[in-house]
Amino acid sequence: MQIEHHAFGAFLPERVEYLVVGTFPGKQFTQVSKAEVWADETAWSYGGKNQFWRIMETVYGVELPNRAAKQLLFKELHIGMMDLIQSCSRKNNSNLDNNLENITWNRAAFEEVLATQNIKAMFTTGKGVALTLKKWFPEWQEKIIALPSPSPRYANMSFYEKCAFYENVFPLREHPCRV
Repeated sequence: MQIEHHAFGAFLPERVEYLVVGTFPGKQFTQVSKAEVWADETAWSYGGKNQFWRIMETVYGVELPNRAAKQLLFKELHIGMMDLIQSCSRKNNSNLDNNLENITWNRAAFEEVLATQNIKAMFTTGKGVALTLKKWFPEWQEKIIALPSPSPRYANMSFYEKCAFYENVFPLREHPCRV
């Protein structure tokens, strides 16, 4: 059993107001050295076949070709990213959340962020993540929003239906010309 550690850690820009919360990065980011991961400018949370960044590109009308562009957009929007899990192992070497075991939770980090930042909402990348957060923080029930999974395996909604849902809940982008 190989214990894998989070490859990216939390991303918390100054004046963070929103959090995107997932479970744990895919094995393509956790089964190689951190140096290898960080050397790839396109590698960051929700990489690989996940549709998350493609959805963000569509919702905000921007190109996000690398980690720096993604981070810049999220800084502008005051969006941070955190995952529920710090480390774990995988059954069957699978990226599926239900195959993650020997979990070390990241709850203390969430407690600190919620106590020290002006968080308006937490967007979860799946219903399981939302359930865990609601169990940890029952007083946040109304501020935890389960997004349709950005996984291409989630076929209950089309890509564009997912985009419409995200567009309705994510913060507006402030444009210099907006009055």
